[in-house]
Amino acid sequence: MTKQPNTPEKVGNEVRILNFLKKSGKIFGLLIGILFLFFIAFNLLLRIPYFQKSAVSSLSFTFSTYLGTKNSIESITLSGLTEFRINKFYIEDPEKDTFLFADRVYARLHPNIFKIFTQGLIIYQLKISDSNLF
Repeated sequence: MTKQPNTPEKVGNEVRILNFLKKSGKIFGLLIGILFLFFIAFNLLLRIPYFQKSAVSSLSFTFSTYLGTKNSIESITLSGLTEFRINKFYIEDPEKDTFLFADRVYARLHPNIFKIFTQGLIIYQLKISDSNLF
């Protein structure tokens, strides 16, 4: 069989599809680029002491309200987009005694970063090292 010549309507449809794919690709690429820059900026901001202190106080306040007891956190270190380390983590029990002291707590967030926007931070894996439980 011989190939049928392209009709103007068929060529016009192919051009429209290619234009649509180009525009969609640009929009998708822009969205991915913005998300990538957002996470890079987040990572860099957490390395600045001012933002690190505010993250520590926010995390400490969240633990305090959730557990109803006093706690303290020395610092937070980000080791990737989904992994962070909490240094010198201390929790009191209701009788004001030490309940838990951990030198380091490693946490890994859920691999699906987009769940942060819908469900909040989801801790996927937690590892406590050099700890004392009383």
